Amino acid sequence: EGYDVHHKDFNKDNNSIDNLQLLTKDEHAKIHLAHKIKKKHDKKMKFICQICGKEFLTSDDARFCSKKCVGTFLNRQEVKTCPMCGKTFSDVVSKHRKHCSPECAAAALRKREIRTCIHCGKEFSTLTSRTQKFCSRECFYKHRKI
Repeated sequence: EGYDVHHKDFNKDNNSIDNLQLLTKDEHAKIHLAHKIKKKHDKKMKFICQICGKEFLTSDDARFCSKKCVGTFLNRQEVKTCPMCGKTFSDVVSKHRKHCSPECAAAALRKREIRTCIHCGKEFSTLTSRTQKFCSRECFYKHRKI
């Protein structure tokens, strides 16, 4: 199968006996593949920070130049309007909060509306937070049989 002489420092011009190593062809190929991958990973590219606009070098596919800019991005605020009371409030963009306070959120859960039963056409009252489509279990079971 044969052997290869490997240069430990990857410099073919350095033929010092301390820098040379005898390897099988497979071992040698694995070492050079690992070195090639590491070299590619260590290659730095220019990026522009999406928060501060500063140009920076990194080997990752990064969007921000620092932890401070990441924090600024994660904590950015937006103005929302509470559907219960109409009050505007500021909240973190990533939060899915809809109401300005726990009281408004609880009131929204208790809010009722009138719907029409999809089986018998009768109007019924239910909580807005529910997905109820029937006025009774009887209508639900009858509709299911159809």
